[in-house]
Order: sequence, then C-alpha cells, then structure tokens
Amino acid sequence: MREYGHGGVLIDNGSALNIMPLNTLKALPVEPTYIHTNHMVVRAFDGTRRDVIGELEIRLEIGSIPFNLMFQVLDIDPSYSCLLGRPWIHMAGAVPSTLHQKVKFMTADKLVVVNGQEDMIVAQTNATPYIEAAERSYECSFWAFEVDHFKKPREGAVMAIQVMKKYGRKEGQGLGRSAQGRTRVVEDLPINPGFGLGFKPTAEDHQMLADARKMRRAERLGIPFGKEVKTEIPPLSKTFRSAGWVNREKNQQEKEEVCQKIAELTINAITEEKARPSSWIYPLVAGEKVGNWETFECAAATAESSMPNDDECKDASDESGFDFERPICTDKLNDEDIEDQALLSNLLRLVEQEEKQILPHKEPTKLINLGTDKDPREVKIGTTLSEEDRQELIDLLKEFSDVFAWSYQDMPGLDPKVAVYRLPTKVDMRPVQQKLRRLKSDMLLRIKEEVEKQFNAGFLQEAKYPEWQANIVPVPKKDGKVRMCVDYRDLNRASPKDNFPLPHIDILVDNTAGYSWFSFMDGFSGYNQIKMAPKDMEKTALVTAWGVFCYKVMPFGLKNAGATYQRAMVALFHDMMHKEIEVYVDDMITKARTPKEHKENLRKLFERLREAYLKLNPN
Repeated sequence: MREYGHGGVLIDNGSALNIMPLNTLKALPVEPTYIHTNHMVVRAFDGTRRDVIGELEIRLEIGSIPFNLMFQVLDIDPSYSCLLGRPWIHMAGAVPSTLHQKVKFMTADKLVVVNGQEDMIVAQTNATPYIEAAERSYECSFWAFEVDHFKKPREGAVMAIQVMKKYGRKEGQGLGRSAQGRTRVVEDLPINPGFGLGFKPTAEDHQMLADARKMRRAERLGIPFGKEVKTEIPPLSKTFRSAGWVNREKNQQEKEEVCQKIAELTINAITEEKARPSSWIYPLVAGEKVGNWETFECAAATAESSMPNDDECKDASDESGFDFERPICTDKLNDEDIEDQALLSNLLRLVEQEEKQILPHKEPTKLINLGTDKDPREVKIGTTLSEEDRQELIDLLKEFSDVFAWSYQDMPGLDPKVAVYRLPTKVDMRPVQQKLRRLKSDMLLRIKEEVEKQFNAGFLQEAKYPEWQANIVPVPKKDGKVRMCVDYRDLNRASPKDNFPLPHIDILVDNTAGYSWFSFMDGFSGYNQIKMAPKDMEKTALVTAWGVFCYKVMPFGLKNAGATYQRAMVALFHDMMHKEIEVYVDDMITKARTPKEHKENLRKLFERLREAYLKLNPN
C-alpha cells in the first residue's frame, strides 16, 4: 500500500476525542465503507455542536512509532488536517509543548521528539474593513471536543440490527433470514415534481409538464395561451436621469486626486468556498520519510520491588459477629443462566483513580520504622535530606505516629462533628430492591472474603428490612485480586447532586510554584473514614449469598462521596489551604521554602489531623 504524508496535525490535550475532518478523509486512500456509523453528538469548547458521521480506525506512524487510532469523522472545515486528543496523548504517554512546538513520548528504549512544522501568526496589517460571512465564520472554534450526547436510534433500526446479529449476519451478506438476497437496504426512490413515485420521465414528459404550467398561468392572468407578451425595456438614458452637472472649470490636479482616491477604494470579503482537497495530504515517493522527528537512546529502568497495596496492609480481627460459614443454597447454573458480568466503565475509572498514588518526583525514598522490631510501623521519607534535617523529621514523625493508620483497627473514623455522609432521596423516586445476581462459585468465594474483611473491620453491619438493595459488582485489579464495588446506580439516580466544588488541578499546581520542600500524603482507606448518618445506613444495603449488609461508613461508588470528602477537608483546613498546604479530596501536599518552615507546617497539619481523628496512609 502506498504511504502518504500527513501534515497540519493539531495536538490538543483539551479534546476528549480524535477528530478527522471529512475533507481530509477524502484526500486519503480510505474507502468510505470502512466508516462505522454511530449516533454521537460532540461539543467544542464554545458550545458548538456537530453530529458525528461515524468513526474510523486509521494507522498513523508518528515519528517512527505506528499507532492504530480511532477517529470521529466530522463534516467541518477547520484550520488543521486532523486533531489528536487525549486518547492518543494518554496512549503514547506524550508530553506536548506549545512553547517549544514539540511533542515527546517514550518507547521501550527510545525518546521520540516530533517537531512542529511551523509557527502560524495571524495578524491584520492595515485598517481595511472586512465583510464577514454570516455562516461558517467560526472554524477556529473546532477544538477541545467532548461527547455531548448520543442520539437514540429509531426503534425499528435497533430491532433490525438485533435480528441481523442474532442470525450472525456479516458485512457483504444478504439481508434475508439465511443471509441471501439484497446486500443493501432499499433506498428512498427519487420523487420528481409532477410525476408519480418511481416514474422516470423523458424529455417529452418534461415539455408536457412545462406547457401545463404555462397554461395554468395564462388562465390566472386572463390572456390566451400561446400568445407571447413582450415587456418593453426602456433605454438607460430614460431610466437613469442625471441630476448633476459638470464643472469644467476645475483644474486637472483635483481630477487626478479624485481618480487616485477612487482607485484606492477596495472591498475585502470573506467568502464561503467549496470544499477542496486537503493540501496537507501528499503521496510519498518510495523510500521517502518525513524528517521532522528524531530519537534518542534511553536507559531502560526496571522496578525491583513494588509498593505494598492496601490489601497487604489490612489486618482482620479474630472476632466476628456474623457466621460466614453457614451453608447457602446454590443451584447448578448453566452457562446461559449466569449473568454476563460486564464491568461498568465508570466503576473501573473510579477504582483506577482512587488507587493512583502521589509519589515524589525523581527523588528516591527510604523506609523508616516508627515502631519496634516486633511491631514495625514504616513510613517513607526522601533520601536527599541532610543528616540534621532527616533526624528532625524522624523525631517529628515519631511524635505524631498516631496520625498514621497501618490497619483498619488504627482508624476510628473522622469526628462526626466535622462531617457525616447524608443520603437524601427524591420524594418522587420509589426504592429499588435489586435481585441477587448469579455469580460463578470462584467469584462468590472472593466476594465472601472481602465482605468478611470489611465486616470484621467495622465497615459493615447486618441489615434487617432495607427498602433499598443493590448488588455487588466485582472489579478485577491489576494484581489479580478483586475489588468489591456496589451497583449504586439506582440509588444515585434517586439522590440529588451535591454541587460542592472540587478545586482545579492546574490552580493547585500553580500554587506550588516557588516552593522547594514538599510532603505528599493521602488519607488511609479513602472515603471509609467518614461515617454514615445513622438514619441513612440501610439505604446502602447490599445483597450477598450470605445475607444483606449495609455500610456504617461512606462506601465507594456513591455520587456525592467526593464532594462530601472535599467539604470535610475545607472545614478542617480552610485557614491552611493555599498557604501551607494544598488539598484535593483525600490527597494533601505540604509546601515550604525552608526546612524550618516545612517542619512547622507539618506539625500544624498533624495537630489538626489528631484533633479530628483523621488518619493518613503511611505507604
């Protein structure tokens, strides 16, 4: 296949989609039949909405690395050939720089640097007036795309697709029940004005239709049909009469000045041109390569050890108030009876976001034991500290070792005077009790282990007569273990949204500029430190094969959990935020310019945490 060069590509980290204009696609050697139709409507940064023609997967070689990218095809006329948004940026781990007009990303052993083609400067060099077009005068707004909504297809179209999928129809096969017959859907027949549906008129038919129209017009005007009525057009000398006079006494110089001014008069207009082939797409000669990139050799780094996760730091109590070993009734399940556990994408995203750790940039860390050899209590501090600063920091951590939690037993929960999680529901929403979902036996054992662990930690209690009831959704982790999430979609729909604002990440990053001493911390076990309001506990009920339980602490998956945690942090640290610390939900950063100031800020933070019984994650 012949290769093509592709220029004028815009890299936009504010766009949630990869965009391919239709004009660019027509210049590429791609068959339109490869476009998969979807019902997406996208919105640009200024609110401009566009219907998506379809999506198309194209293989692009950026630098020397090939990528298979999914593009959304739009009928727009922007100032770029295509747009690469966050899907490609996150896939490649790319770092674009508008200042240096470059983008960098790493491969297994190389650093690839792709340079921009050229800088574009838009300027008006004179005061010439412009007449702007009323339509399509906002091409510069086609960036920072995001999904606005999906158009619901017609019910008949959905049923037809389901039937075709049921009988295993593939592209190119017939539309009949046994994949026979027509391969395309019957299209609407063209309708010619004055003729029947599907009738193909000849030249004589068109002449007869025109004569009939003339006859009807003559009848309305009251003139005989066939008699030509000519309209007399007077000459221009009689139509336009001059009301001025010529002053022949003016000198020649004034005439020349007037002529010169008339010659300088110009009218500039922005007109709408027809779509033309993209000039950024050009075929490459055999062996020709695009030379706007370079690679650098990099040393490969391998991790010899991994940080312990939350499950490895949890200790379960020996005492249990619930018998998890009692027999349960399980019928023999067929493959058709087992419900397909399609993982919810929003739960996966929330789990990955919660498990992300804030680590020091480049600086290596070292474990420090704040406990004893029999009862080790380890935290991590930087290795670049001087001996004096290091010892002072260790003494401070030992003094406030009670603000860290190494297990659930070390976590009493946030003081209810600071915050509790309330779960109001809309009056017009009826409670929903989900039926127990059937799972395979190995997944049931994993869920039982996790439920028992949370019950022993004091997070769960048995629910007797709950009005709301939700199922457990097992979400696999990267280490092979299972994260127990609850399907609270029904409860979230019935609960009003808490509009407490979350801080902007870019503002928090800007607030750390100018500081050189940092400590990165996050809350232990995240949301579980905030207690549930007693009257709302049973609304969080979850059904298992061993019984129905409800949460005594704020569970993972409720839509107002982040806003509730942020409100608690603002209540605790409102006088320290943007000064000594920066807070985003359960992540905290202390900042200082000197070692002395850093220790003072840490002491102030630890004292505030101790008063509120809020525990930090030592790992």
